[in-house]
Amino acid sequence: MPFLRFRWAPRAAVAALILTGVLTAQDLGHLDDDGLQKLVVELQPVVEKVCGRKFKQPPVAVLSDSGDMMRVFRVELGPQVTAMYKGQARSRIRRALQLRADMLGASVIGKYEFASGEVLVVPERVMQNLAIFGEPDNDDGDPGRDPANVLRLFVAHELVHALQDQEMQFGKRYAATTRMDVIDSLALRTEGHAVMASELVMEELGLTTTKKVAPAIISGSQKPLQGTGSFLESRMNRCRSALLYLTGADLMYEARKQGGNDKVWQILHGDETLAQLLRPRDVSHKIVNLKACFDGIEDQLASRTWIVGRNVFSEIQQLSENYAEREKALQLLAKCRGAAEWMANSASPFSWRAATSLRFVDAETATEYRELAERCAVLDLTLALGKAVKAEAGPELSDSVSCVLVQHEGLGRAQVSLHWFQRGKHLVQVTMANAPLADEVLTAVAEKVLSGLMEQASK
Repeated sequence: MPFLRFRWAPRAAVAALILTGVLTAQDLGHLDDDGLQKLVVELQPVVEKVCGRKFKQPPVAVLSDSGDMMRVFRVELGPQVTAMYKGQARSRIRRALQLRADMLGASVIGKYEFASGEVLVVPERVMQNLAIFGEPDNDDGDPGRDPANVLRLFVAHELVHALQDQEMQFGKRYAATTRMDVIDSLALRTEGHAVMASELVMEELGLTTTKKVAPAIISGSQKPLQGTGSFLESRMNRCRSALLYLTGADLMYEARKQGGNDKVWQILHGDETLAQLLRPRDVSHKIVNLKACFDGIEDQLASRTWIVGRNVFSEIQQLSENYAEREKALQLLAKCRGAAEWMANSASPFSWRAATSLRFVDAETATEYRELAERCAVLDLTLALGKAVKAEAGPELSDSVSCVLVQHEGLGRAQVSLHWFQRGKHLVQVTMANAPLADEVLTAVAEKVLSGLMEQASK
């Protein structure tokens, strides 16, 4: 998605501009539209240079706030959320959309709005994010760490999205699909390009240290992500931004090395799947949509007042959950031939259940993947809690392997359980956050899903 959470003058002249220029850290809270537009004018030729393309219309940036951001997200996320929760009451869909838009709108620094073609910016969030993930005090006097220059980085990022929209109709392509696998593939390319190009802009401006701040804000951590751990209720979104933004940037840097900006724009204009982008040397196999295996489980796995939805499978979800062993997970997912995702939310964002079904080429691969998923979950929770935990045998299910990892209540955290049920080459993962189920209900659900998977496989 075209947002970030929480990127022609000689170098000597540019350095003087940064040190004495139109914007200082103290000015961030008092910046007006004219001052922001001056920053855009400064950055535009540098963005064009590193991207190898010219703007067809001059980019425009305006100051924004949480209300503006929420409004934009409600519009742009509407088709996806409606498709995900197809068949649900409209009031519940509106509730789910509002919750998602509010969460995103309250955190982003910048956003390119498809409808208006404008870049929306919330400058004060630079300081908020730096206070958590960066070095706002700039004690060493390095202009690359100045908050004003960090703002330049994020404005440059959104200007790249504006250029993408003019060049490849980014907004229309984004609006043309509700499939999460297609959207994630588009996001990997466009966000990766925006990260790379904004970093190159900082290099052109002589601010190489500034570009080191963004990865911590994007990933939500100053530490290496594989060492931070995660509570189980956070794993569905853990490392997603890092994969889409930072892994996407790695792919774009490699493309630029191979064929310059022409190669980069070729990839941006293309329609490669996530599998083709992440595993370019492998033969791409279609992952069949198995969402029919979830038919009939709503009454058992979700309350009638909950909002229930299904997603086409996207590898980003599984890679983000298993980030500590993502390279191995990527190899094993190459042997996945079918998958689907199911989710249900109560009126509270803290109470929900989710399930993922996976069909591998054989039982050995399914076993290897299940064991990898257990290891990653155990490592995440061990690091997050600061004490050793382990997965245990789960509720018994005939002809199946059943395992469970439980995050018990305490320290202000809800009880969350992560279950795996494997029968041959089929694997079902169920996560329950602050919404436990009796073992007999859970095993009945797992039996129904596994039987559905095996029935589909026999057709």
